[in-house]
Amino acid sequence: MNKRFRCVIAGWLLLMLCACTGGTDEPHIRYYRLASGQSENYLANQACQRFCDMVRRETDGAIQILPSFDNELGTDASALEQCVYGGIDFVRTPISSAAAYAPQLAALQLPYEYTSDKHLFRVLDGAVGQQVMASLEDKGLTGLSYFYAGYRCFFTTGKAITSLDDMKDLRLGTEDSSQMKQVIPMWGAEAVTLPPDEIALALRTDRIDGAESTLPTYVDSGYYQLAPYWTYDRHSYNADVLVASSETWEMFSQEEQTIIERCAAEAASWQRDHWQSAEVRAMLHASRSGCYWRRPRGTPCRYGLRERMRSRPRSSVRRCSRFTNTFPMRRRRSCRPYRHWPTAISENPSLCMTSLFANVRKTAFSIEENEQGG
Repeated sequence: MNKRFRCVIAGWLLLMLCACTGGTDEPHIRYYRLASGQSENYLANQACQRFCDMVRRETDGAIQILPSFDNELGTDASALEQCVYGGIDFVRTPISSAAAYAPQLAALQLPYEYTSDKHLFRVLDGAVGQQVMASLEDKGLTGLSYFYAGYRCFFTTGKAITSLDDMKDLRLGTEDSSQMKQVIPMWGAEAVTLPPDEIALALRTDRIDGAESTLPTYVDSGYYQLAPYWTYDRHSYNADVLVASSETWEMFSQEEQTIIERCAAEAASWQRDHWQSAEVRAMLHASRSGCYWRRPRGTPCRYGLRERMRSRPRSSVRRCSRFTNTFPMRRRRSCRPYRHWPTAISENPSLCMTSLFANVRKTAFSIEENEQGG
């Protein structure tokens, strides 16, 4: 009896010893948090989820990054502040918000700075973009990659903007960190600085007459229901930045840092390749809801689709690129797919942009293929 009892005690002690010394080959799982605004369906957040999944897969489950969307962990400014002090490990935020810690980032978002998406990507992926991202290190942040956030345009409640005269006395909402708060008054309008989560309320209460946004955000945030006039001016190309807390980053080994950087780059590449399709879906959704699309007079009648379109004959692209506001869409054969759209759209074409989008609404755009073709 005593011998059996001693065997049981010895077995328990052996199990406790193995548990204390970690006598298994299973990796120690470490959990980290990633903060991002907007809904989980937003394309940049899908890329963030993809980033988290790739890191978990590449590290065999040793590193688990848990994403939180819809500002669950705070606004962009709050999340960045927490990230600086190690309260949040990763943050996906607009460049305009990160510029509060690295003013050099603001230089990447000057109005009418880029001629195309390809131009923007060359800057972000080149020496300039990497040098600017490195400026975050002195502030307790480590830049990982740039996410494409599209071009920003104005949307208004009462009328469309077709010239600078239409902007006179308009109250347009913009972020406090954006350079547009200085540019908008030059165009005759009043700049009203607002955080992104207050724009919808300001539109409902007539505090502002419009604001600026990208197409997917315009739909994802429901602005199209409050301000149905979209002015296609592309005054600013946007980019988000995925950063890590330097305090968290130093805890990773060199091999883990390499894996995380590679996963961030792959997620950013995937997001760029799918952004064009997201813009098409957003435009179709808003248009079917009765939104109006306008382009200011005197701007180039092109959207860069000649470089982006896949398997489209040059003759068709050339015909569409000559569209102007003077020709109703129903008079062009290439615009027949728009017959099922609201009357407001069919009678007020948004120039070549809408006619091209109508013909290629089922086409997936690939920036990578366009760059190879260019």
